[in-house]
Amino acid sequence: MSKASTTNRLQTWGLKATWTYLILLFGGIPAAIVVGLIEISPISLNELGDFLAGAFGPLALFWLVLGFIQQGKELQNSVEALNLQAKELAASVAQQADMVSVTRETLKHEKELLDLSEKRRLEALQPKFIVAFRASSKSGNSLTFNLKILNSGAVATDVKFTLSDGKNWKTDRQSDVLQRGESAAYDIIQSDVEGLPTKAYKLLIEYTNQDRQRCETRFDLLPPFPSDNSWSKFFEAVECSGDHK
Repeated sequence: MSKASTTNRLQTWGLKATWTYLILLFGGIPAAIVVGLIEISPISLNELGDFLAGAFGPLALFWLVLGFIQQGKELQNSVEALNLQAKELAASVAQQADMVSVTRETLKHEKELLDLSEKRRLEALQPKFIVAFRASSKSGNSLTFNLKILNSGAVATDVKFTLSDGKNWKTDRQSDVLQRGESAAYDIIQSDVEGLPTKAYKLLIEYTNQDRQRCETRFDLLPPFPSDNSWSKFFEAVECSGDHK
């Protein structure tokens, strides 16, 4: 039941009760006089006041009680309205939390897509090296190595090749540009070798990629190395580190 409906009902009951009381009051007094229950005599103003207070006191008390009842109903309606607002606020907070969660997941997905796109872009700017290495011939205490480096990726500039046994032997080679599909070959002679090498060699390729970053790729060339016309091939993922030039 609405607040306005409850108020109207209380007012209607109050008016009906008031009219009934007044009718009984003003209709009953003449009847009481006629039957001799009330004797009419001159009265003072104080007595008239006492009579009116006694006559209308119950009516005033009735309206006071009715007002308390109406106020209680209004307070109850106010509490119900506050409870409803609290439920609506809780539902709104839950909805906002769901929206925040969806937004967070969307942003996370978009970041993953951007990271994947950036990774692919950087990979497209990197050269991809394929290394072939062999011990081609031995003459006395000297051993000749053949090193072939093929670039199957993007263009690399300022390329530097460093080959070392990790202890004593180190050879550097320089190439200005290594295009896609282009290879560089070197013959390297190691002296004072008793037999075919049994330890690993390390190859470091330093270069500048198309994003103008100075990068490097490392290879571990592991024995046994073929000594005939065949090649040992080593594939290595590109590792790029450094600042823009």
